[in-house]
Amino acid sequence: MTRIQKPLWWLNIFLAFATLLSYLAPLINPQEVWQASFMGLAYPTLLWGNIFFLGLWLVTKRKWAWLPFITILLGWTSLRSLVAMGGGDNPKQELSEIQVLSYNTNFFGKIMRGYSKSERKENLLALKEFLQDQKANLICIQEFPDDEFYGTRDSTFFPGYSRAITPTGSIFSKWEILDHQAAFFQKSGNGYVWADIKTDQDTIRVFNVHLQSNSISQQTNDLEVSDLPEQKTWATIKNILAKVNSRTLKRVDQAEQLKAMMQASPHPILLTGDLNNTAQSYIYRLLSKGLVDSFRESGWGVGSTYAGKIPGLRIDFIFSDPNSFNVISSEVLEVDHSDHYPLLSVFQIRP
Repeated sequence: MTRIQKPLWWLNIFLAFATLLSYLAPLINPQEVWQASFMGLAYPTLLWGNIFFLGLWLVTKRKWAWLPFITILLGWTSLRSLVAMGGGDNPKQELSEIQVLSYNTNFFGKIMRGYSKSERKENLLALKEFLQDQKANLICIQEFPDDEFYGTRDSTFFPGYSRAITPTGSIFSKWEILDHQAAFFQKSGNGYVWADIKTDQDTIRVFNVHLQSNSISQQTNDLEVSDLPEQKTWATIKNILAKVNSRTLKRVDQAEQLKAMMQASPHPILLTGDLNNTAQSYIYRLLSKGLVDSFRESGWGVGSTYAGKIPGLRIDFIFSDPNSFNVISSEVLEVDHSDHYPLLSVFQIRP
């Protein structure tokens, strides 16, 4: 054992222990153990650390490679939540397909702020054309501005779609919307909208949700690694962590309320939206129980849906009732219209 290998081995042991703790994050309610939410967020970084040590030991000390290998293997479920590996159901010719698009447009902020009037008009037109080009049967948008200035109240904004436009989210459907309901969560600017939609095969209930925002985008954008010695930088980091913690606790309450509504639905459900949590979280586990995560089931890769400076965050999802829907495909569309990327999933309704 060389002089440097021993401290690296102990570092690997610590890393393995921290990684095992991160596997527990989806099982622990952050309202009971607040550190749980940060354990889940740390998982991708911890995974890369284990991959590094696996490669290092295979080259320099092969008999030690068992530790990172076993650590990674024990987290296979977490790895599958982080990295989609394709699959999905084979489409059946006798069943028609449903294309569902979920998108947080950030109130058009990215395509409006800092642009001239003519540029804003061009950017808005490009967004409309992009959404219409997807030919989705259902379009679920979070942070959609219901505003005469943007013309979003006009039926020409999405011609041919029924619409449920609300302050808490909007649903556009190629089929008739029979009923809808929307509300803000308690003491929050975030909320949900659901709509009962009569498709060709069945009536389904579509939930479009935006759980509590962390509201840290500007702070993360302002952070520079080169400024870490600065006291102000560490104060910003502390503030970010405090915000994430308090917002996570709010999201737990919101997710529990949403889950109760989903369980009370008289129709098969689709759940779409921005959860502001990754798949390695208690909130994801709570909401996805009994449902199928379309990207995990049939997508490829990490599927990051957040387009900000924090890499690798998949926080936008489309879930389906496995008894009523076959998942055919799912993909993240990397377009530059928002600080999120849209998610497009294709389903077939089972008879």
